[in-house]
Amino acid sequence: MPKNPIEFSYYYADSISPDKTKKNSELIHKYLLEKFNVNLTKITYDAKKDDKLNLMLASGDYPEVIANMDEATVAKWVAQGKVIDLAPYVDKYAPNMKTQLGDLYKTYLTNGKLYALPAYWGSLPIPDYSAHIRYDYWKELGMPKFETPDQYYDVLKKMQEAHPKNDKGEKTYALTAYAPVTEKVVPTLAGMWGLKNGDKIGADGKITSWVNTPEGLELTLFMNKVYRDGLLDPDAFINKYENMKAKMSTDRVMGFIGAWWIGWNAGHEVWQKNDPKWTEEKRFVQVSAKRRMPKRRTYPEKIRAARA
Repeated sequence: MPKNPIEFSYYYADSISPDKTKKNSELIHKYLLEKFNVNLTKITYDAKKDDKLNLMLASGDYPEVIANMDEATVAKWVAQGKVIDLAPYVDKYAPNMKTQLGDLYKTYLTNGKLYALPAYWGSLPIPDYSAHIRYDYWKELGMPKFETPDQYYDVLKKMQEAHPKNDKGEKTYALTAYAPVTEKVVPTLAGMWGLKNGDKIGADGKITSWVNTPEGLELTLFMNKVYRDGLLDPDAFINKYENMKAKMSTDRVMGFIGAWWIGWNAGHEVWQKNDPKWTEEKRFVQVSAKRRMPKRRTYPEKIRAARA
């Protein structure tokens, strides 16, 4: 621990109430100060982040660190000479970052200089977006294994059959999602069919949008099947977060496609406060489902005939 406190502030670029930030940051601020003698101040504003960042650029008044910038905004600041090269500091003080990023480290360099770092890298040992399943209900079934999207849905369907309604008599659903689906849900689904970020990349490097691929048709038919079975949350494609959270936290959802934090915030973080009988098994967990690539068909008779 350093003898003198290390003090610096950073602006989290988003529209967030400063009062809410101060309240939510109180414990981590105290912990860092007591354990590491680091006085870290998180700054937020109610104003829109683009407006605030433009004002900072125009006035030249901004904190030492800005978080939650997108790549286009970083490039804008770099072009105006407002950002320093972090590479020498990483080399000297944080070589572990290069170790963790591995070959990805070079992708963050611009002409050999490092102007921005990836957000949340290494914060959680979990995928960012994936399929999720209600763990306690899954365990009730004996945790049947699944590998493909169809098998994943079959398990969700059995879970819904065992819990067709919640304790309030409300209908339950096998699957839900959080709008806008095109930004996160579709790319995640597409990943189950072997696509990358919603695109199919051919051996020649050609990129094809998922909507124009056989895999895209398959994932569309998959969602259509869930819908036709009456087990897809009817608001799945228009769900605002609070609507989705209301369903999940009242035991109406068996699984969902989306970000890790949804299952936490709409699941066990609610239940552990409100349910006196809550156990750690009552939560959503991330799972993997991958479409099996069809095996290449061979025709022995024709091969033998051709050889003959």
